[in-house]
Amino acid sequence: LGGIAVRGILVRLVLARFGEERTLLLSMICVSAGFIALSRTTSFPPLLVSLILITTGYGISVPTISALLSAVPVEPGVMHGIAGAIDRLGQAIGAILGGYLLLLLGEAGALWAMGVALLVATSIGMLFIGDGYISWIVNCIPPCDGEAAAAAMGGYQLVRQESRLVDDLSHHAYEDRHACRTGLTCSTRSA
Repeated sequence: LGGIAVRGILVRLVLARFGEERTLLLSMICVSAGFIALSRTTSFPPLLVSLILITTGYGISVPTISALLSAVPVEPGVMHGIAGAIDRLGQAIGAILGGYLLLLLGEAGALWAMGVALLVATSIGMLFIGDGYISWIVNCIPPCDGEAAAAAMGGYQLVRQESRLVDDLSHHAYEDRHACRTGLTCSTRSA
């Protein structure tokens, strides 16, 4: 019942409010905080809060990752197949590494290390998803006076617009190839 609430209601609300990249970041922070809190838990109420953080974050992250993967302009299913293979590889390596960490650090230490490692991996991964952290930082900094700042911001906006244009063109080219292959109408797009 909780999974239905998270995936059916909460995911839509959070995605609409923050977008896919920030939603993924927030969900991974939630999971990381849950693991770190779980490493320090000694009674039932903190245990419950920790598990709610982990399951809510994970429940939000899975559909968000699927949405981000579906936006990649490649053959349908290719990115999901690659993501599935990486997921299975992570499960295999994670079990071995987790067992080693459990022996080396103990239960609390392994949970803490997992939370910190997830935060680090998320931070590195978010550099490459969507516009990445750089655009978030630039968009959050209020503009200062001076022509140099305006020129720098204008140059950044131009690069970002060109990047989006290339992404749009490659996505349209994929759509055209897919339409020709499936027998739908073919079209040509001009830049």
